[in-house]
Amino acid sequence: MSFMRLGTRIAVIDDSGAILLSKRGDFGIWALPGGRVDSGELLHESAIREVREETGLEVAIERPIGLYYQKGRSRMNILYRAKPIGGQLFASSDETLDNRFFQKAQIPQELFGKIYIDHAYDQGIYLHT
Repeated sequence: MSFMRLGTRIAVIDDSGAILLSKRGDFGIWALPGGRVDSGELLHESAIREVREETGLEVAIERPIGLYYQKGRSRMNILYRAKPIGGQLFASSDETLDNRFFQKAQIPQELFGKIYIDHAYDQGIYLHT
């Protein structure tokens, strides 16, 4: 029997419309901050914690964007949109090689989860497999 893992992804978008991406230490590609939900943790708490741990920023959740099932990985991710409200952006962390804000037209090609970013800029609510 395989168990499903639950995770969060967070699209942090600043007032200029730039989105925060982290260059992952494990794969060396850019992605939205995120990770697994800890036991007993609420989903939005996980999202806020993951951004803080990986990037140093404090964020306020604006809204959920969607639910994304990764069949091959038995994983369900909840995507949130958030705005930065404090903290200091880390150049890197234990999990990231780099953390930066990118304008939509400047998002790197070496990217994991482009669909998350596309949905973050839309106003819809999504269910995606």
